[in-house]
Amino acid sequence: MSRRPKPALDFEAFEAYVATVLCSSCPGYSAPYGGHKVGEPFPKHSRVSVVATEDCGEYVSALTVDGKWINVWALRNLGGAPVGVNFCSLAPRPADA
Repeated sequence: MSRRPKPALDFEAFEAYVATVLCSSCPGYSAPYGGHKVGEPFPKHSRVSVVATEDCGEYVSALTVDGKWINVWALRNLGGAPVGVNFCSLAPRPADA
C-alpha cells in the first residue's frame, strides 16, 4: 500500500500558500491538531490562504490568515491504516493574490 507523503512547505521561499479543501468540509480550530472548533467549516473546493504550518508527526496543521488552524494532512485514515490522508492540497500563493 502506498502512502501519501506529508506536504513540504518552504516559507522562506514563499511568503504564503493556498490550501484548497479536498474533503466535504474542513473545520477551523483554535489551535493546531484540534483545539476548539471556530466559526463555520470551509466547504469543499474553497481556497484558504495559509501563513504557517505545524507538524506533530501524525498530523500537519496550517494557520490561515484569519487565525484559524486547519488540518491539512493526517498519517492515518478513519480505518486506522497508515496511508497518509490529504484534507487539503497546498500550493504557493501567487504573487498578485
